[in-house]
Amino acid sequence: MTQRALDRAVEHHRAGELSQAEQYYREVLQREPQHPDALHLLGLIAHQRGQHQDAIELINQALKKNNRDIHFYIHLGQAYRQAKRLEESIQAMKKALKLQPQNAEAHHELGLALADSGKHEAALAEYERAIKLDPHNPFASLNAGNSCHLLGDYERALPYYRQVLACAPQFAEGYNNLGSTLFQLGRVEEARPLIEKALELKPDYAEALVNHANILRQDHRFDAALACLDRALELKPGFLLALFNKANALAESGQHAASVPYYDQVLALQPDYPEALSNKAAVMGDLQHTEEAIELARQALKLNPNFAEGYNNLGANLMQLGRIQDAFLALQRAMSLKPNYESPYLNMAKLLWS
Repeated sequence: MTQRALDRAVEHHRAGELSQAEQYYREVLQREPQHPDALHLLGLIAHQRGQHQDAIELINQALKKNNRDIHFYIHLGQAYRQAKRLEESIQAMKKALKLQPQNAEAHHELGLALADSGKHEAALAEYERAIKLDPHNPFASLNAGNSCHLLGDYERALPYYRQVLACAPQFAEGYNNLGSTLFQLGRVEEARPLIEKALELKPDYAEALVNHANILRQDHRFDAALACLDRALELKPGFLLALFNKANALAESGQHAASVPYYDQVLALQPDYPEALSNKAAVMGDLQHTEEAIELARQALKLNPNFAEGYNNLGANLMQLGRIQDAFLALQRAMSLKPNYESPYLNMAKLLWS
């Protein structure tokens, strides 16, 4: 009877019928309160419903009866990661890999936990192991590319994203992320059709809408860009990148005062965002709030001392106050950090002319 109830539970579980599956798992546990498979799979249902603490408790109970099943550790690690208990997630995945060192899923899941901990190089190494073991899984390649992107190594990300599309030609995330990376490299015309393809495959894709808006901004099509960003915010309220890029689009289109509330929303969500601080500094300078602009630029540079745009905005506003020597040094620093960045040269020319 117990096995029959368990088989029925698994059948419902595989069909996505979680309530029916839960009923049968609980029937098994009424007969055998410590049945490890029923505890584990009931925990998996809790995880699937977003009840991660319940999942952790149930799967840990299962492990007391059976600590040799790799799936128990993988699902426990996933629940820990979703509960933001990242070190415990990492340890669970390492235990899984002690049982099966060549398990691609465990390497991939360990990579996700390391990435969530900000350890992107270590995460990339795990994704590469997963790819080697299972080259046809697009998710490991996608996340490897994402780690490279987060490390700022855009060239290194490109082959991973191309591998995603080789494995899964209808995967919108692959097109979007490849397009976004090419855009970051300044290869806008290569990025454009990729972002458009991502939106063709997945029209309500907030991240791709933001990337499409950024391409439209390059074309000075600000009304169309703002429409894309508004749609992204409808789909994903409070989406930080959409708010930031809406502020940028408003500022670039000359709507400086209208951009300020959006920069403020961004900084309320993420106060340590140097690009938002610096861009708001530029806007406040344009609005003749020079002292505030200087303070914002200094805050940005505290967070990122090698931020050329921050030095440029600092220098431009110091120049407005007549602090010529300080402005000269700030603009000189911007030029040394980013020799191909045009704005500090223009500001330096104004300074020298004055």
